[in-house]
Amino acid sequence: MNLNRSCPVCDQLWGASCRELPTYGRDTTHYECDVCGNFQITGTVFASKFHPKICSLTDIQRAAMSHILCTRESKDEPCIIDTTWLSDVLSSSTLPDPITQASSAIRYIGDEVSGTGSAISKPNVQFPALIGAPNYHSFTSLLTDLADQNLIKIGSSVRLHGYTMHYDVDLTLQGWEKYQELQLGRISSGYGFIAMQFSDPILDPFVEEVVKPAVMNGTGYELVHMRDVGRAGIIDNIMRAQIRDAEFVIADLTHDNSGAYWEAGYAEGLGKPVIYICEKDKFDKDKTHFDTSHCTTVVWSASRNCGFEEELIATLRRSLNIPPHT
Repeated sequence: MNLNRSCPVCDQLWGASCRELPTYGRDTTHYECDVCGNFQITGTVFASKFHPKICSLTDIQRAAMSHILCTRESKDEPCIIDTTWLSDVLSSSTLPDPITQASSAIRYIGDEVSGTGSAISKPNVQFPALIGAPNYHSFTSLLTDLADQNLIKIGSSVRLHGYTMHYDVDLTLQGWEKYQELQLGRISSGYGFIAMQFSDPILDPFVEEVVKPAVMNGTGYELVHMRDVGRAGIIDNIMRAQIRDAEFVIADLTHDNSGAYWEAGYAEGLGKPVIYICEKDKFDKDKTHFDTSHCTTVVWSASRNCGFEEELIATLRRSLNIPPHT
């Protein structure tokens, strides 16, 4: 028998309905929340973190967990919230910043309207959590700001249970232009992204101590990789978003890492400048995959000066159309 319950994750943060489902003797409690979706909480975690009598989770932590759960790709199987999952989320995840939330809202509205051919008559209860809003007040304020900027249009607004509900939401012509730019990755966020293999004792410090400072000093752009991104969400979704919003991508091909090749190809498909780098001895011996053999590859060495920093910055500045001496 399904029982109506307050969601232990979002705890009515979004006013959503939640049902407790049978688990047939397993040491978990199974929930199906209209916002967070399908998940189970182990008995140990529920007793130590979610039990109403001892729970100390903040609204921001709840919003981050709700955002992770409702944006995950594998929704058929329940997400298991155990000690490891909860520890990782609470220690490393933050909500998207307001600019990212605004972009996500425009994407969501554009996707919904494109699919139905009409304005969003009634807000989806998942909408605030999908874009990573910290609370409903922040969400409605964001939509109001987007309307004030003539990016969306709101048919009507109703005050209900202390919240402002927006109805008949659509994009303006200016909003549709923004939506198209976002979909094509034409709006960048002022950083570069590096695709690489992690946990290499030579490459990891080389990127942190040489590549990142060189890029910042030579172009003014921060260079980030996936380990720098402590944002709530599914890793593949976050990676695509990071590449889509990056000004350029640097791909290290030293290890013939399939992920680095895929990320470079994804960036190329979006029309992003992609700069390839590779460790010198590996490049001299094996080159790189034939699909990139026609591309300029900047070689590096951690043990000797091979002019890497100068060539990397020169290549980046040409690719980004940065004039000399700026």
